[in-house]
Amino acid sequence: MNYIWVSSQDELSEAIEACSQGDWVAVDTEFMRTDTYYPRVGLLQLGTPQANFLIDPLAISDVSPIVALLEDSSVLKVLHSGSEDFEVFQRWLSVSPAPVFDTQVAAAALGYGYAMGYQKLIETMMNETIPKGETRSDWLQRPLTASQCAYAAQDVHYLAMVFPRMLAELDQLERRNWVLQDSVPRATLPTMVPVEDAYKRQKGLHLLSPRALLLAQRLFEWREQEARRKDRPRNRILHDEQIMNLVKAPDRSWRDLKQAGFHNRTRQRIGDDVLALVDKTLAAAESDLPAPLDGRRVPVDKKQYKLLQAALGELAQTLKVPVEYAATRRDLEHIVRARSRDQVSLPVTFSGWREVHVGPALLNAC
Repeated sequence: MNYIWVSSQDELSEAIEACSQGDWVAVDTEFMRTDTYYPRVGLLQLGTPQANFLIDPLAISDVSPIVALLEDSSVLKVLHSGSEDFEVFQRWLSVSPAPVFDTQVAAAALGYGYAMGYQKLIETMMNETIPKGETRSDWLQRPLTASQCAYAAQDVHYLAMVFPRMLAELDQLERRNWVLQDSVPRATLPTMVPVEDAYKRQKGLHLLSPRALLLAQRLFEWREQEARRKDRPRNRILHDEQIMNLVKAPDRSWRDLKQAGFHNRTRQRIGDDVLALVDKTLAAAESDLPAPLDGRRVPVDKKQYKLLQAALGELAQTLKVPVEYAATRRDLEHIVRARSRDQVSLPVTFSGWREVHVGPALLNAC
């Protein structure tokens, strides 16, 4: 696999200049985050029909040329399942690439499959088998091995080969805009969610009393702050299970921490901080407690849901796309619940092509 190694500012300038000449560039990253909260970039790969560039971020001091390329509105950035790459770019460069084209999304829009992996996509479209041997290797080591470099280069090499084919097929079906719309991340990146909202990802909070809920909010917020400050995985700070065990029976003792699953080293490391939050919560006035979360949801009418499922299945067959790509279970439940309140409402995700091609069929089915 041919590639150009880039580890100096002059080499970077030449690589970015080459990648800026065309209408699009294939983009991929290799990173590590086994022992960290944030991803640590180990390699940036850029691919064009003419060349593959492996850019060493550990050797580059001025990253502004990379930022300029990723923000260049005249160059389409082609990625595959780019959500983790977006996290890398946000952490490393404080930038979100735009415009973007996700080949995983394109595979769904073309009917190849939903959430298709990169290896499967290349096998399907090019009858090529890509080895996976370097997937878990150390991308921060230097020098990288020849096997690592070949593995990294092939990602953008094949991406640059399948993209024009996918684009031609999409244009034939008039679905290019579908993919461009769906390639933009809809949700806030996990590492960018406000720390005060960290508790919202936890299940079972609606079962807690107001005081227990307040403690859960404080503990999850504290853990998120610590994970970001120390750059450590959340569960290396405190496990979800430990937090939920403690908030269900909050008391002020080391014994209670032990019963909640806090091992000796954990109690010694963070026990004082945790107990301080317990103290603060137990002392909180009733007027300062949050209202209990309402875990009750409008029941989903099973008959109406099945009608929607059937209609969605027929529509997906007509469009020749995976059912999950056209609409999700939550989308269907949203429509059914709205109907139960005598409302006509589509999910907020139903903008663009779904509003035109999917929404009417589902609303007419129930």
